[in-house]
Amino acid sequence: MDALIPKEDPPPDCGFSLVQYDPPKRALEESCSEVELSQEEAIINDIFPPKVWEDDEVQWEQRVNMGLVSRDAVLRTQESLILKLKQQSAREEGICQVRRELYAQCFEELIRQTLLNSLERGLLLLRVRDEFRLT
Repeated sequence: MDALIPKEDPPPDCGFSLVQYDPPKRALEESCSEVELSQEEAIINDIFPPKVWEDDEVQWEQRVNMGLVSRDAVLRTQESLILKLKQQSAREEGICQVRRELYAQCFEELIRQTLLNSLERGLLLLRVRDEFRLT
């Protein structure tokens, strides 16, 4: 039974993320292209690729959460953002890389949630994010 549960969360280089992921699962031998995915799932997997790592010669995979999004999920994201800002002592004013990174993660999570509710609206948000990063 222990072989079905990773000893640790994704490796430290994956870091914390406000983007919601499913619990880790053993990676399947077959590639994602062989698994039947809806168009929306395929797009979301392209935008938010699965986290993959190896633990005791077992390959693990953690995919972004594809579950229905509710108002409560948005509120939990907001609470997580506020908590992480306090935990990491992000500056409230001026230039702060920590605050910038956390808000970027929050925006990624909002894009994920929007993609699940409305693919077109989510893709537009993704385009806005990409344009903002270029400027």
